[in-house]
Amino acid sequence: MGQVLINLLTNTTFLTVISGVLVYIFSQLFYEIIITPYKKYNEIKGKIAYILALYKRYYGNPYNLFGEESNMRDKDKYEEASIEVRKVAAELSGFINEFNLKIIIPNKKKLSEVVSNLVGISNGFFIVSKDFDTIKANRENEEIIVKNLKLK
Repeated sequence: MGQVLINLLTNTTFLTVISGVLVYIFSQLFYEIIITPYKKYNEIKGKIAYILALYKRYYGNPYNLFGEESNMRDKDKYEEASIEVRKVAAELSGFINEFNLKIIIPNKKKLSEVVSNLVGISNGFFIVSKDFDTIKANRENEEIIVKNLKLK
């Protein structure tokens, strides 16, 4: 048995095959642990940037429920935009729970803050109180999202 083990360890073909298998295993681990979460994070980050740019005209000028005749767009458009922002917040929330790698992505606290601020914007498509400055709140939410995700 000992002689067989020595012969295997000195056999260059065997060592080449073993080293190839080990390289393959480690490359797959690296891909699954580092590359996949990083790609997913960048995909969600891109969606958030897109959503913010696309719907800024809505959350920057919320639908006024107290003076509906003064609104420039249909209420349905605001509801649709609100739902889309909420969807991307939910997607980021799912990502936070699926991947928790501090090396590749911002920490969980910052991403959770982004989720909260996306939900805030989603809620801010409508002016529901005369005592609350919805536009200012939306602007502040957007600033926090941009800062935490390092969007340009």
